[in-house]
Amino acid sequence: MTERDYSTEIYSLARVFLTGNTGPNGITAEEMVQSLREQDPDLLTGWMETNAVAIMTDFLNRVDRADRVRARYGAKGRSFADAVLRFEAGDKQALDVFRTVHVIGGRRVEVGKMTRSDHQMIAARYTRSAARQKFLAQVHNAIAQRLQPGQSTEDVFTPEAYLLMFEGVG
Repeated sequence: MTERDYSTEIYSLARVFLTGNTGPNGITAEEMVQSLREQDPDLLTGWMETNAVAIMTDFLNRVDRADRVRARYGAKGRSFADAVLRFEAGDKQALDVFRTVHVIGGRRVEVGKMTRSDHQMIAARYTRSAARQKFLAQVHNAIAQRLQPGQSTEDVFTPEAYLLMFEGVG
């Protein structure tokens, strides 16, 4: 018996589910999983097993991001000294903002333990991300300017011309 190529099969199936779909990916994923459970449970479990590390990494990244957001919004205006005083007075959540984690140079570092160079590395990452987002916004604004009301991208651009607009995105 030939071993299945779960990644290729699931990718092909995803293309089928995505073709012509204009709804949210969450609903499409739900439909795809239900279809796999009914018609090809081996493909579903085989693909999940093959991709378990990547799936878990994505999940852990989302948990880290959620923790950073929660800490950022929950700690506005707090100083470290204030947090220490509240912690010592029994507020076990007071120092959570300093326990959030960034990945720096392949290592996980709590905000409270980050050094000057760690913060500089994170700042540089945000700067690159902001520059990329600004560029993408400019490209989409330029595309929008070329379209008349009621026109779509494919009415005005060839696929090649559209892709050329994004040269330099990295």
